[in-house]
This record gives sequence, C-alpha cells and structure tokens, in this order.
Amino acid sequence: MLFRGTVLILLVLLCGVVRAQELSTSIFLSEDELDEALRNGELTYEQYQNLKEIMQFGIDSVSQYLLDEIPNLMYLLDTDTTTSDLTEQDQTAGFASRSRTPHSRGSVTWRYTTLLEEDSRSWYRSAIDLKPVKRWRLRMHVNRESSGVERVTARSLGYLNRSGFLRRVEMGNFTTRFGLGTVFGHRGKMLDFSEQIDGESFLFPDYGGYNGVLADMQAGSFALHAFGSVTRDEQHRISSGGLFIEDERGSFRPGVILGVNQVTERGSGASVTIPMAALTSQIKYNQGSLAAEFSRQGGKVSNATSAVVEGRHRFESVEMRYAGWFYGENFVDMTAGSKSSPISVRDSLETVRFGFNSRRAGQAGFMMKTVVPLSDGVSCTGALLFADAGKGRDRQQFAGSLIRHIDRDWQVQLQYLGKWQDQPQQVPSLESDHQWRLESRYDAAKLRVRCYIGHETELEKQSRVSLFAAVQYETDAKGRYQAWSNMGEINQDGIIYWYLFGRGEWSLGQRVTTAAKLSNSYRRGADEQNATQFSVELAISL
Repeated sequence: MLFRGTVLILLVLLCGVVRAQELSTSIFLSEDELDEALRNGELTYEQYQNLKEIMQFGIDSVSQYLLDEIPNLMYLLDTDTTTSDLTEQDQTAGFASRSRTPHSRGSVTWRYTTLLEEDSRSWYRSAIDLKPVKRWRLRMHVNRESSGVERVTARSLGYLNRSGFLRRVEMGNFTTRFGLGTVFGHRGKMLDFSEQIDGESFLFPDYGGYNGVLADMQAGSFALHAFGSVTRDEQHRISSGGLFIEDERGSFRPGVILGVNQVTERGSGASVTIPMAALTSQIKYNQGSLAAEFSRQGGKVSNATSAVVEGRHRFESVEMRYAGWFYGENFVDMTAGSKSSPISVRDSLETVRFGFNSRRAGQAGFMMKTVVPLSDGVSCTGALLFADAGKGRDRQQFAGSLIRHIDRDWQVQLQYLGKWQDQPQQVPSLESDHQWRLESRYDAAKLRVRCYIGHETELEKQSRVSLFAAVQYETDAKGRYQAWSNMGEINQDGIIYWYLFGRGEWSLGQRVTTAAKLSNSYRRGADEQNATQFSVELAISL
C-alpha cells in the first residue's frame, strides 16, 4: 500500500509540474465519428487522414504498431501483457480488423453513404480480401469520395508462413516498422495521387504506407527484414529501401537497421539522398521489458541523430508503461514512425522544392501510463505526456481516472483530462483545456450501456457541458443494434453541437452480414445546421 500511495502522489505532483504521443477521451467507432472529430477541431487534417486509412484497413497481428497513431493508445514491442483502461479498450475496438468466419477464403465488403440533403452527395468504400490458396492473400480497395473522385486506395499480394526461411512477402502496398521506427515506420500520406481509376492510380494508389516489395526471413535465430518502395505524384518521387537484421536469441535482442530515402523532383531530375542507420535492442526481464533505438541520418541535407526508448515495468500489482524520444533539429521526417507528439511544423527540402509537415524534427518528449489497484473493486489510472519542439512550442497533457467496480458488469468512473499548449504566435500564448467526466458503464453478455456527464473549460472560452449516452444490444439471431447520442457542447445559449445515430447489423445466413446506419449532426450557427446521412454496409465471407 505504501508503494501504491507513492505512485499516486507522484502522478499528482507530475500533473502540477509538467503538462505532452496524444491523450484523448474521444472514441472513434467508424469513419463517421472521425468526420465529426475533424469538423469539431479535435483532429488535424493529417491525423484525420492517417486514422481514416488505419480504420479502413484495420489493425491485425502484423500491424499493431499502428496503435501509436491513434489518440490515447500506446504500442510497445513487448505485448505479452497489457495495461489498459476502459477508454483504450473502446478505442482499440474501433480500429481492429473484423474477424472472419472459420475456414473463410476471404471477404468482400462494401459501404455506401449518402447525405439526405438537397445536393445528395454520396461516397462508398469497397474492399476485396481473398485467400485463394493456403498462405496467400490478395487485397484490393477502391474508394469514391463525395467530390466524385474515384481511385484505387490499395492493392497487394501477400504470402505468410509461420515456419521456414521465408516468413512473409508483400507485393504492392504495405505498412511496416523496423525496430522502434526511427528509420522506417508508418509516416502517412506525403504526396498527391491520381484522382481517377487509371493506370497511374493502380500503380501508385492513394495509400499512406509503402508501395513495392517487403520480405521477412528467418535464418536460425536471426530475423531479416528487407523492402523497397517507390511512391510518386506529378511533381515528386520518393524511393526508399531498407534492411533490418535482428538476433532473437534469449531475452536480449540486438539489431541493426540500414536504409536510404531519395526524393526526386520529376521535372528537373534534381534529387536529395538521405542515408540512415540505427542500432536497436530489446531486453526482457522478470518485471518487464525495455527497448531502445539510436539512429543517425546523413547526406547533404541532414546530419541528425535521434533516440527513442520504451518499456514497461511491474511493481507488485502496479504496471507502468513509458516512452521517451529525442530528434535532432535537422531530422528529416520522411519515413519515420516512432514515438512523438503531434506537434507539427512545416519543413522543406529546397533542392527539390518539396514541402511537408514534420512532427519530429527538434522534438523531445516522454509519455507514461499506469493503472493502480487501490482495493478490491477500486482502481486509479494515470497518463502523462510532455513534448517540447523548441521555439516556445510545447505540449503537455495529463489524464487520470478513478474507477469503482460495483459488480462484474457495472462500473463507475470519474475522469479528468488536462491539456496545455504554448503557441508563440498567439496572445495569450498558453492554451489550456480541462475536462471532467462522471461516467457509468454496464457491460453484460448481450447488453452494453455507457453514459456520462462532462464539463469542459478552455482559456478565454465559455465553459460547456456535455451529455452522452450509448447502448448496444446483441440478439440471439446474431443481430446487433446500437444507439448513440452525444450532446458534445451545451452552454448558456443552449445546445451548440449534437451528434446522434442508430445502427443495426444483421447476419443473413452464415456468410453474409448487412448493416444500416442513420445519423444526424447539428451545429448551431453553421451554414448547414443539420446534416443527416444514411449508410448501408454489406460484408460477404467467401
């Protein structure tokens, strides 16, 4: 008990001293909720693009590192145990890949959405995911946006084998992360893409990952990973190649990463080459694990070092997850996918006239999360984030909750989320946001209910109240019904923002699932106060 109390005191003190990947109390169940978060300013457009793509493709056992891109989630190399709170569990469910029926040869999915307004804009998402023969997988995604733009967003042919020398091959589009990601990881979209389905769209889809060939190999205790990728648009081409060798013997796993990025201006032929190298390692011990990576970029435009550490440690019944990062001022944030806070600054490679957003150059920070059991049925969670990008730009966040388990199915919790951010170009320069929520959850075999009342105060803005309620019910006939109401902003003028939807999902036999969703978004003072949309989904297991 003495240690538990010490941990709680430490978290409270840290909350008062520092304020930094991204903490959030928002839950994203589908693209619709992402759209709402973008309109409300909860996400930047770059975050929105990344999250939308991750949600469309889902997260599976070989792409768990994508959790680092999702607010309030944190991926660690050591996944044998986990410490997570209720919000994290909900958030993970929104991005997880859909499970297939046993012995499935693949699936075909289609989702069509239309606005029930005068202009009747519509869009669709379609995906084919096939397993024609054992160990092989074929994927194809085609999207149509509300603007009328229709394009290929991914296509790949993959091979997966749990034994032998060649373990995995991906030809086409793929995501990957070498080590902790300071050299290669998921960067997200940096280029424009063809706005129609044609040869250009098929060869270079509208995809935020890599485009080429990836191979994972195993030679004894050594794991070898290699890839080559080329992406391009009308103005630029980005060529990348890398090799990762890791010794997986025992509890200590050292590795070496070598890679290169080349950006070419297609019109003039001018190019910039950035060679990269990293030393990475992971060690497991009885109470947890620790991973570290040190990398360096070279070439004429970059002479930058970076360092990332992450791990977990257990003290009796208390487990703590943590991560820290540092990137040099000249770090070129081209293909990295390592820990960082989303403080984004504009960067450029003048030689090839290529501009891009960087969220790592010159940044240092850390993140810590823990769950502390206080007594039977009572626990406390804490998360602390700090990041400093120099020039007066920093971000600090603290989240905590006190959870009371009434019984096996019913939980009540009090949540707090505080955010502080310096903006040197603004007056006042310090922005602060404080959110309090009293929440109740009931989670039984077929019925789930979640509701809360919240209060938020933000510097130089009116304080606001939020009311939320959601219910989900599953029937014996493999049906699922959801209702969601989020009065996200209520102040002295009344309801400012209200988003609600109803959704039903039904199984038509063993291999066909269909769903329908009707939603409405209300914003007082907007050009279109009410926006109502209807969507239908169809999933066929082959």
